[in-house]
Formats: sequence, C-alpha cells, structure tokens
Amino acid sequence: MADRLYSVPENYHIKPSDIDTSRPFMGVFGKMGPEFLGNIIVQMCQYMGFWDAFTREQLEVCCAQGGANMAFLDWFIAHNLIVCDVNGRFCVTEEFVKKCYQVVPKKG
Repeated sequence: MADRLYSVPENYHIKPSDIDTSRPFMGVFGKMGPEFLGNIIVQMCQYMGFWDAFTREQLEVCCAQGGANMAFLDWFIAHNLIVCDVNGRFCVTEEFVKKCYQVVPKKG
C-alpha cells in the first residue's frame, strides 16, 4: 500500500461524499486542467465509496468518459497531492482532500 505518511488514512474524517462534484472545481488548485482532473478523481473515489488507490488505467477510463486530461496527473504528483505506491497505484494525499473540501464542501 502507499506510504501512509502521505496518502489519506483509511479512516480519514473527510469522505469523498463530503465533496461537491456536481459542478467543475473553481479555485481548488488554481489551474483549470488540474481542477477538472481533480474533480474526476474525486468522482471516481465517490463511486468506490472511499479514498482508495487507483491505477493509471482506471483513471484513463474515467478521463475518457469525463473529458479530463491525464497529463495533469504529473502536475498532482509534482505538487505532492497524489503519490504512487510500490505497486504503481496512485493515492490522493490529505492535502488534496483538504484543498477540495475547503473550496467545494457538499452542503446539506
């Protein structure tokens, strides 16, 4: 599994369902491309039900369906918002989740 110092802990208090993905993210990451991909990643985790690791292939399918650009995955990695585990699976970090939740929490 991913290094737990960086990835979201299993019992993290902010769940994917706590983030509003009904509209494009605006102001979460400061760039349109990462915000669009970030929204897709949160939607993927909402579908899984928790902050689970995902493969490049899983993300490619979601990007193809949602129209996001996979190239921004490297941007997230460079900014320590997504980490890669020893098996080549990707995990969001607490910082990723906090940024999303601070800007687009689900209301009600």
